[in-house]
Amino acid sequence: MSARRRRPRSRPAMSDGRLVARAAQGDSLAFAVLLGRHGDLVRAASARYFLPGHERADVEQEAALGLYRACVDFRPERGVPFRAFADLCVRRAVLTALTAARRAKHRPLNERIT
Repeated sequence: MSARRRRPRSRPAMSDGRLVARAAQGDSLAFAVLLGRHGDLVRAASARYFLPGHERADVEQEAALGLYRACVDFRPERGVPFRAFADLCVRRAVLTALTAARRAKHRPLNERIT
């Protein structure tokens, strides 16, 4: 009698709604899954804009913070898909950082003397 190995059953993918709710409660694994699913929004926003005096990774981090903010602020009862809401939040986070970086009071920090 040969022993058969059972394959572990794959679980169905968790919906964005459930992941968002868990990420909003502080579940870092749920946020990591959402970042994997919607990372293209983060990368697209960071590729589109440039923050004076910052590196591209800084822009990506601002975009990722926008995705986290979308998790916290998302209200499914409003009937808007999470991806559309996340896209808006990610773009606004980057634009807010861009506006802040371009303020006159930050000019000395952005213009380095070598």
